[in-house]
Amino acid sequence: SALYTPEDIDECVSGNHKCQHGCFNLPGGYICACNTGYQRSPDKTTCKPIDCGNPPRIYKGSVTPMSEVMETEYGSSVRYICESPYYEMQPPGDGLYRCSEDGTWRSE
Repeated sequence: SALYTPEDIDECVSGNHKCQHGCFNLPGGYICACNTGYQRSPDKTTCKPIDCGNPPRIYKGSVTPMSEVMETEYGSSVRYICESPYYEMQPPGDGLYRCSEDGTWRSE
């Protein structure tokens, strides 16, 4: 009688995968990963930039991009400024927010 021993083929090393950025071998398959600032697309093999969308507006204040144009992808920054002297940022801070890895605008 023959003895059957399954052997895992590492698709990541062999290049037999469809991952756009990174590949992690699993027993019987693989999973694709994306570089920082990207997320997997619905097809689970390609990656698309993380986009936080337009930053929320605030009452009696403004949102100013920290670049020449409003950018909404991962790493982009904006500064919130309140109309003074009647309004101030709560909680106090510099009003600087960055598009984060989870797709939301977060205070630095």
